[in-house]
Amino acid sequence: MLRNLVVSLIAIVSAPAASADVSMYESAYAACGADWIGLTNDDGHIGWSETQVMESLAVMYESTGDPLYLDRLAEHADGVLLQTDAARGVVDYRGVSGDCWQATKYSAHGEPYCFVVHDGRIIYPLIRFVELVRADGLHAAMTYDAATYGAKAATYIQAAADA
Repeated sequence: MLRNLVVSLIAIVSAPAASADVSMYESAYAACGADWIGLTNDDGHIGWSETQVMESLAVMYESTGDPLYLDRLAEHADGVLLQTDAARGVVDYRGVSGDCWQATKYSAHGEPYCFVVHDGRIIYPLIRFVELVRADGLHAAMTYDAATYGAKAATYIQAAADA
C-alpha cells in the first residue's frame, strides 16, 4: 500500500507544480506519516519504498523551488544512513558489517545479503540532493538540524563512495 501511495506522489507532480498538485502531494505525504523512521532494509522497504519517497521530495523541490522539500529529503537521507549494516552493527552472511543495507527477504535461505540494486536505489536520491544543492548554490543554507546543505552533501557523497 505504501509503495502505491509513493508512486502516486511522484505521478501527481508536474514541473512547475500547480498549487493543486502541491496540495495533493502534501496530503499524500502526510498520509505516509513517520513510518519510515527507524525502518531497516531487512524486508527491502528502504530499497523499494523509502527511495521513492526520497525521489518524490527531490522532484517536489525541482518543481516548486521550496527548500522545505530539500530539508525533508535530508531528514529522510539521514535516517536511511542510520540503517546501514555498519551503523546498526549487523553482519551479512559472510560475517562482514559494511556500509550497505542488507536484506533477508530475497536470499534463498534468508541470509542477510547486501544487494547492489538496493544500494544503488538508496544512494541515488542522496546524489540528487547533492546535485540540487550544487545547481542552486545552497551550500551555506541550513537544514532541518542546523547543519549546512553543503555539509549534508559532503556526507552523502562519502556515503555513496562507501556503499
